[in-house]
Amino acid sequence: MKIPTMDLLKSEIYLCRQTSQRVFSAPVKIMANVMPANSDGDILAYGIAFPEYLKIRGDLNADLSVIQENDKMYFRKDLPAVHDTSQTTKTSANFFVSSRPIVTKHNIEITLKRIQDR
Repeated sequence: MKIPTMDLLKSEIYLCRQTSQRVFSAPVKIMANVMPANSDGDILAYGIAFPEYLKIRGDLNADLSVIQENDKMYFRKDLPAVHDTSQTTKTSANFFVSSRPIVTKHNIEITLKRIQDR
């Protein structure tokens, strides 16, 4: 059985969906292709802040299609022992969805921005 290369490159991210104003759900594990935003277009768009951005690109599947603007994510950061629904402590998520996901016929692209240390 051949495994597609893109499936081998997937990383663990934990999504905290925004349920209402400043209230977030418990983290849910999602596997996705996460890459730095370092293309020429990204550097032009974000300027010297481009290292603070990540892109998630993938097939339009059930996991990625639920992600919305302002949702928060843990990427390469340990989950806290107790979930903070307001996401305002030092153990909170380290990225948020900075703009509406771009959806094409079969693909989705999501832009994440690093949350500055509290």
